[in-house]
Amino acid sequence: SGFSVGGLGSFSGFDDNELYGTQMAILRLGSYHPIGRLPAALGSRVLAGGWIEAGNVWDTRNEVSSDDLKVALTLLVAAETALGPAYLAVGTARGGSTRLYLNLGHRF
Repeated sequence: SGFSVGGLGSFSGFDDNELYGTQMAILRLGSYHPIGRLPAALGSRVLAGGWIEAGNVWDTRNEVSSDDLKVALTLLVAAETALGPAYLAVGTARGGSTRLYLNLGHRF
């Protein structure tokens, strides 16, 4: 078994599951804050937030090293809408690239 990371919520500057290995270390620090409300017919809260991540995945325990840590930053605006959660996020990673995420409604 192993670990796959990449995509929104897990090294957002990489494609979904782009990074894979049997060893993983990730430190994530983030926060969300309410910034407003939608009209009642459209939903409720609007939030802004973000997180920074440092870590990596490796194939073997012998490869684990802080020398090749990846760092990613994600910024997000989200709302609880009548159609489900909505968000717009941007993620960027050193060693990856920049990704834009847009969603309305529940993910399957």
